Amino acid sequence: PGTGPPATTAVTSRQPSHHHSAHPGGANDDGAASERFFRKHKPTFLSVKIFQLLCAVYILVVTFSHPPVGARDPATGNVIDATSPQNTADGVIYWRQAIYRPVVAEGTWQLFCLAISRMSAFSMYPPMVLIF
Repeated sequence: PGTGPPATTAVTSRQPSHHHSAHPGGANDDGAASERFFRKHKPTFLSVKIFQLLCAVYILVVTFSHPPVGARDPATGNVIDATSPQNTADGVIYWRQAIYRPVVAEGTWQLFCLAISRMSAFSMYPPMVLIF
């Protein structure tokens, strides 16, 4: 009887904490109101994944379809500036008569790498918006 470890008692209820953490809503807000708001309006995992998929599809269509929608040259199948070999050599295309874009891909391997890089970049926009 007296040789074992001391008996422990299980805590069955939490005592209310008087610690106030920094939550949005002011100094008097204990965080419950903001927690309820974020819990109610929290996007689901599925909705974020759907938006990521839509962003990836969008950028693939815009990059790899033929003009006027995309940037792919109909004659060569590459993403180049067909109006200016100098722009292509410099690694840019003149996009929609407005801005220069550093998106040039010549050949299958470069097209594949461009697709992966642009897909991964654009699919990260929905989580970044939610985080920041």
